[in-house]
Amino acid sequence: MLIPFTGYAPDLDPSTPGIITNLVDYYPTAKGYGAAPSNTSGGFDALATACLGAALLQKLDGSVRLFAGTAGALYEASAAPTYTDRSKVGGYSAGSDHRWSFAQFGDTSLAAIKSDTLQSSSTGAFADIAGAPKARFVETLPGFVLLADTNEGTYGDQSDRWWCSEYNNVNGWTPAVATQCTTGRLIGSPGPIRGWKRLGDEIIAYKDRSIIVGRYVGSPAVFEFNQLPGDIGCSTNDAIVSIGSAHFFVGYEDFYLFDGSRPIAIGGPVKKTFFTDLNKQYRYKIVGLHDRINSLVMFFYPSNSATTGINDSCICYNYKTDKWGKINRGAEAGLENLTGQITYANIGNYFASYADITVTYDSPFWTQNYPVPTIFDTSHTMQTLTGIPGTCSITTGDLGDDNTFSLLDRVRPRFSTAPTSATLTNYYRNTSGSSLTQDKTVTMTSGKCDLFRSSRWHRLKLSTSGVSELSSIDVSLQGEGTE
Repeated sequence: MLIPFTGYAPDLDPSTPGIITNLVDYYPTAKGYGAAPSNTSGGFDALATACLGAALLQKLDGSVRLFAGTAGALYEASAAPTYTDRSKVGGYSAGSDHRWSFAQFGDTSLAAIKSDTLQSSSTGAFADIAGAPKARFVETLPGFVLLADTNEGTYGDQSDRWWCSEYNNVNGWTPAVATQCTTGRLIGSPGPIRGWKRLGDEIIAYKDRSIIVGRYVGSPAVFEFNQLPGDIGCSTNDAIVSIGSAHFFVGYEDFYLFDGSRPIAIGGPVKKTFFTDLNKQYRYKIVGLHDRINSLVMFFYPSNSATTGINDSCICYNYKTDKWGKINRGAEAGLENLTGQITYANIGNYFASYADITVTYDSPFWTQNYPVPTIFDTSHTMQTLTGIPGTCSITTGDLGDDNTFSLLDRVRPRFSTAPTSATLTNYYRNTSGSSLTQDKTVTMTSGKCDLFRSSRWHRLKLSTSGVSELSSIDVSLQGEGTE
């Protein structure tokens, strides 16, 4: 009996054909499910304290700058293994709930945090932009810098206020019809602006229970904001992942895709399990990440095991196959990085010796200017998700029937890429809904796992080591009659 995998769906009836009930470090691919790469050093020393945001920004000539922010400093990853401190004179003092927001305006790199004036750097260190507000979020649209959740001298601290700069002038922050610098508040729904993301030529504001779309309309209003119907919103800017043509985000009861028209719920098979596992006290710490090569969006989050709110878990979604997966690791921040050319001269920044190399030879890690998902892990160290997978596992749903006993005697996994090694553990029960009993674990030999268990229901856990991709399993179940 060949069983193709239909996807990770822990919220569905476990007897649903083809579903996966649990995963450890497996993500959905075009062919099925692949073992998730392990973390690999990004070549830089650990930051002194937690990373509160990071970004790769591209200048007009195509060159890039990678920044990481902490509570007290802004760093540039320019020459491994040591970061260059790009903080303004005197540094920073971020509040406990503050994170850095980054954007690029022409050749000027921008960094915003609610505790300090908007920062800019064309080269070298950052500095205050005179007259600019303090802001929690910064984004750019053609000709404008846009800020949200701001604090400045005229209006004070207003979490629902937005600002836009003078047209084509990052340093102009005095409201005037002629320059199109202006400000306003989003008060059609209660609460602060929680997210502020560009989508095409529009700016999208997210509140706890609303989504507001801003469009350029010219003077005197400059930007017009319209609230979408419904009560869907997001609690944190970092939980919104832009893939360019759409946003994916974690709402309060579901996951959503937003393409500029309306939010569409996508979390059906996993949302109950996820929100039960989420430590809701720290949901504002969720961090999203885009892996464009594998068509994945990843959400790192604090589980109920993370009593201090550290992101210790990750759920991922393949937007091409509409399937979910799990990548069990934590992250303080995430960004899409471009790999640099690895040479004999600099390989020591990444690995202490050749024996320590944990990256496959066909990994994008080795390729110049190839986009790779990158995180700052919970030890404040930059890591690319490009290493050889460790031990991963995938657990099926229940195979069988309430009315019939069946003998399970062989399982043959169907791999597109076979792992270095694999074992299979079978579980069984005679009544649906009762507790599973663990049977024995066998090693895969010659591409098959031989077992011997009679029961009404069988569940299989396949554990693998090394690179692998799995599309289905072929299970030998022989009917033995009813009882």
